[in-house]
Amino acid sequence: MKNNITFSLNVQLPKSGHVQVVFISDGKKQWQAFLSTDQDLEASEVLYYYSIRWSIEVFFKDAKQLLYLGSEQSNTFDAVIASYSLTMIRYLLLVYIFNKSKLLGPLGPLFRELSDDQIYFSMANKFWRNVKELIIMSSQLLSDEIDTNNILYILEVIENVLYNQLDYSTAKL
Repeated sequence: MKNNITFSLNVQLPKSGHVQVVFISDGKKQWQAFLSTDQDLEASEVLYYYSIRWSIEVFFKDAKQLLYLGSEQSNTFDAVIASYSLTMIRYLLLVYIFNKSKLLGPLGPLFRELSDDQIYFSMANKFWRNVKELIIMSSQLLSDEIDTNNILYILEVIENVLYNQLDYSTAKL
């Protein structure tokens, strides 16, 4: 932690007993205080443990808000374990996509963007199915000379071009 100002104090709180308070600042006016009940830890160790704890807190916040962790409606232990496991797998997939894309920033906006992409992709897919059906039906009504196999081939070519233009993260979710 370069350019950080760090110091700690051992104090006794009336109800908590002896604790260590670690203060850190990045050199500006803002200070953060971290409390530890282990007075033998170095200030850097206290900050290290809090950094690990913070990543766990961020996971649970994102998992609850974005992946609906804890909102399952089952009352069996196995179903709850399965739901939590699937949520963690989905979270890890998001982290993988996030790292693969070399994006910076929080995970939440990435999740919302991928969710929006999936909604648009689903709507576009339904729209495309309706357009294909309309083209096939109208070609049969307009002329008997048009070969249905040729129309199906042209529609398949168009479909392949559309699917090849998808973003890899949208296509794989």
